Amino acid sequence: MSKELATITGYNMVPAPGLDKLKVSCYIQKMTIDGALEKFAFANNLKIRKTDDQVYLVERNEPAPAANSTRQGGGGSRKKTPSADGLEIKKIGGDSISIIANKVSLDEIITTVAEELNIDYYFSSPVQGDATFNIKSINFPTLLNFLFRNTSYSYQNLNGIYLVGDNKGREMKEFRMLQLQNRPIEKVIDVIPGELTRDLELKEFQELNGILAGGLPARIQQLETFLKSIDQIVPVILIEVLIIDIKKSHTVSTGIEAGLGEKPVTTQGKVFPEIDMNLGAQSINNLINSFNGFGTVKIGKVTPNFYLNLKAMENDGFINIRSTPKLSTLNGHEASLSIGNTEYYLEEQSNIYGSLSAQQTITRNYKSVTAELSVKIKPVVSGDDQITLEVEVNQGDFTERISKYAPPGEVSRKFKSLIRVKNQEMVLLGGLEEKRKRESGSGVPLLARIPVIKWLFSSNTSEKTNSKLNIFINQPLSIKNWQMLERYLNSRFVKNSSVYGMYCHIGNDGENTFALVYVENKKGLLSFECIYTPFNHLDEIKVAIKKDVPIYLIVDGKGVLLKKIIPDPDKAIIKQIIPSAQDHEFISDHISTRDKSIIAALARTDLLTDIVIQCKEAGLNVIHVSLGPIKACKVPGYYKELRQTINFGNYSITYDSENDAVNDIIKTDQNQPFEILKIDYQQVKSFYMPALGAGMEFFIEENHDCDFNLVNTNRKEFLSSILVKKLGIGMGILVFLILMINTLFYFHYTDQLNQLEGKISGDKNILVVLDSLKKEVKWKEKFMKETGILKNSRFSFYADRIAKTVPISISLEKLDINPIIGKVRSNKEVLVEPNKVRIEGYTKSSVSLNDWVKSMENWNG
Repeated sequence: MSKELATITGYNMVPAPGLDKLKVSCYIQKMTIDGALEKFAFANNLKIRKTDDQVYLVERNEPAPAANSTRQGGGGSRKKTPSADGLEIKKIGGDSISIIANKVSLDEIITTVAEELNIDYYFSSPVQGDATFNIKSINFPTLLNFLFRNTSYSYQNLNGIYLVGDNKGREMKEFRMLQLQNRPIEKVIDVIPGELTRDLELKEFQELNGILAGGLPARIQQLETFLKSIDQIVPVILIEVLIIDIKKSHTVSTGIEAGLGEKPVTTQGKVFPEIDMNLGAQSINNLINSFNGFGTVKIGKVTPNFYLNLKAMENDGFINIRSTPKLSTLNGHEASLSIGNTEYYLEEQSNIYGSLSAQQTITRNYKSVTAELSVKIKPVVSGDDQITLEVEVNQGDFTERISKYAPPGEVSRKFKSLIRVKNQEMVLLGGLEEKRKRESGSGVPLLARIPVIKWLFSSNTSEKTNSKLNIFINQPLSIKNWQMLERYLNSRFVKNSSVYGMYCHIGNDGENTFALVYVENKKGLLSFECIYTPFNHLDEIKVAIKKDVPIYLIVDGKGVLLKKIIPDPDKAIIKQIIPSAQDHEFISDHISTRDKSIIAALARTDLLTDIVIQCKEAGLNVIHVSLGPIKACKVPGYYKELRQTINFGNYSITYDSENDAVNDIIKTDQNQPFEILKIDYQQVKSFYMPALGAGMEFFIEENHDCDFNLVNTNRKEFLSSILVKKLGIGMGILVFLILMINTLFYFHYTDQLNQLEGKISGDKNILVVLDSLKKEVKWKEKFMKETGILKNSRFSFYADRIAKTVPISISLEKLDINPIIGKVRSNKEVLVEPNKVRIEGYTKSSVSLNDWVKSMENWNG
C-alpha cells in the first residue's frame, strides 16, 4: 500500500519494521493528503508523523504503560509489574497470551504473565535461570510446564493459587490413581520407560486396574499421557483349527503252509469273505480219499498230527479322524491345544535281602507313557488387517508292543511355522505324510518264484500303510470383527436417536409413581421434554409413549438403600455395605464424590426383576436399570444457574459447580420441596432429574451393559428387533427402487419396441411394393422378349456402332439390322433373317461402299 500511495501522491511513506505485512482497511474520499493519512492511521490503530524532508513515517500506536498501575483481582488490589527489558507480552484471549522473551529471568516471566492474566501465585522458593523464546499463543499452566522442563522447579495449583518453587518441597508432590480402561494393569510398569518413572513412586493396584503414582504433577501428567497412549483395546483372536488325520492300510496274505504238530488239529477257520483255514489230518484224508479211484495214481493218508493252513486274505483299512477345536487368545499371547492318549506298561524290580537266608522281593510298578497331538498358535494382529501366526504342531502316536507288558513304541511328527495371513483366510499347514511298506514270505526254493505256481509253494504277506496329517487354520478372526454386530446394535442407526428416561419411585405403601422424560438427539444436540402427566400404572405409560423407543429405568424409594462409603480395593461395593450379601442377590450403582468417597445405591435383584417383568408385560422396552439418585447427579453440569444444593423427594444433593463434582447426597425421612431448575432455557422440576440424567447418559455412554442379565437380554432383543425392522424397511425400499427402475426400463423399451414395430411395418410395405415392382419388371421383360421389343432394343445398340464406322464419303440415310422380309409364313409369323443389314444412302464412289461392306463382313461385333 505504501508503494501505491507513493506512486499516486508522490509522497514517500516508510512503514516501521513488522508493518510491511499488516492488513489495513479504510475508505476516504475528497480529503487532503495530511487529513486522509490521519484518518487512515486512526482507523487502523497506527501513528503517522511527517519528517522535515516530507517523508511519512508509519508506526504502531502503542500507549506507554503507566508506572505503578494497579489492577483489581480477587479480594484486593495489587501492583502491576511493568514488562522487563526483552519481554513483550500481549493478551490474545481470556486465558492465553502471546509472549516474546530474550534472556529474561524465569521469575520475571512468571510474575509478568500472572499479572497480565490476573492469576494468583506464590513463590515457595526463589526461581533461578532465564529463557529466550517466541510463542504466539499459550496459557499459564502450559507456560509453566514449558519453563520448568528439565529443571528442578515445579508448580502446584491449589484452589486457583499457583504455588511455584523447588520441586523438592513436600507441598509440590501429589498422589494420583491412574486407571486403565481397556487392558489389564499387570506388567504395565515393566514397559514404562525409565525416563518417565524417574522421581516417581509407582505402585500397582490390580483390584482397581490402575497405578498409584506419587510425585510432581508435571511428571505424573507425562506418565498419564503415556498410559493413555498404550491403553488400547487388545484384540481377542478366535482361531478355528481343523485337524484331519487320515490313515490308509492295505494287507494281502496268501499261501499254503503244511507241517506236523504236537497233537492232532481240528479243522477250523474262515471261508468267506476271506479264506483262512486250518485243516486237520482227518479233513485232509477225506480229501485224499475223494481223489483216489480216479486214474492209476493213489495217494496215501497223512499222519494224525499233520496240519495244513490255507490262507488267501486281503484287508483294506481307512481311518479319518477329524477334530475342529476353536481357540481364543489375546493378541500376542499363545493359545495351545493338546489331545493325548495315555497307556501303561509293567515294570518289575527284584530286590534280594539278606546274606545267609536270602529273600527275594519283586516290586511291580505300572508306569505311563503319553502320546499326544498338541497345537500351539501365537497370533499377532497388525494394523492392515493381517495376522501373523506362529504355529507349532507336535503329533505323537503309539506303535505295537514288543511284548504284552513292554512299553509301547512311539513315533512323533512335529513342525514349526511362521506365516502371515489375511483376516478370515484359510491356510493349510502340515501335510505330514508317512508311508510304510512291508513284504514278507517263505516258500520252496525256486518254486516259490515261479508265477502262479508260487501260490501253492509259498506263503506271502504284503502290507502298505499311508498316514497323513493335515491341519487347516480356518478363518483366524479377530473377535473385534465378531463384535461388529454388537457394535452395530449399539450404533446410532439401530439404538435410536431418542430414549425415555423413566423414574420409578416405590412408596412406603407399595404404590409406584412414575416420572417420564423424552430425550432426543438431533444431529449431536440433545433436546428433552418432560411429560408432566402423573403416572401410577404402566399401562398409562404405554399409551403415552412413542412406539419402538427404548426406556432407561431408574428405581428408587422403598427397597433401595443409599450409603456413603470409603472405597476398599479388596472388597466389592456390595460386600462393604452388606458383608453377608451374595453378589447375585443385589444390584448396585455408585458415583464418586469430590473427597474420593463413593455413594452407592443398593437393591435386591428380586425387586428389580419384578419391575422389569411388569414393564415387559406392559410392552415397555427397558434396556438399562439404575438405582436411586445416582443418575440425577449427571444433570447439574448443564444448569444455566449455579446451585450448591438441589432438593427433590427425600434427597438433598450438594454439588460443587466449579469442579463439576458431587460433594454429598443426603437422604432424609421427610420429603424435600421440589425445585424448579433451568436447564437449556427450560423449566424442569427437580423430581424429573433422575429420568433426565438417565436419558442423557444413554447418548453419552457407549456401553450400556449392566450387572442385570435380564435387562441385558431385553436390550439385545429390542435392538435386534429394531435392526430387523430397519433392514426390512431398507429391503422394501430397495425392492421398490428396483421395481421403479424396472418400470422405467419397461416403458422405455416398450416405446422403443413400438417405434421399431412401426418401422418394421413400414419396411414390410416397402418390401411388398418392391416385390410387386419386381414381378411387374419380370412380366414386362417376358413380354418384351416374347414380342421382340427387347431384341430390337438390343439391335439398336449394334446399329449405332455400325453407323459410326460408315465412311465420310457415304451419306447414310437408313440402316436396318435384320430387316423384316416381306415374306410371311402361314402361321402369320414375321420372317426375320439373321445377320442382315440394309443400308440406304448416297455415295460418290462405289469403291468406298465395297470396301466398307468388306470390312463389315469381317466384323464380328
